[in-house]
Amino acid sequence: MCIVRFEPYFTYMEDGALQDLLREREMAQPSKEPCKKEACNIQACLTKNNFLPQRCQKVIELLQSCCEKCNYNSTHCASVSGLLKNIGK
Repeated sequence: MCIVRFEPYFTYMEDGALQDLLREREMAQPSKEPCKKEACNIQACLTKNNFLPQRCQKVIELLQSCCEKCNYNSTHCASVSGLLKNIGK
């Protein structure tokens, strides 16, 4: 399960307005954990597909692309090469 925590600034807003505010805040700031979203997507895909990496090739390639963009400066990039090797099996 992948959990992303947000610190709400306005507690007395309607749910939709609060979600919009948090979404805007997330998009405006660079992530403290680059590639976390892509890593979580791989986790979800592998769980859904009986942990067969060949069925999650596209999401694995998206993580690789993200890791290349951040020069592998993310804890989420450590396993990408192992996942790519398993796709061919």
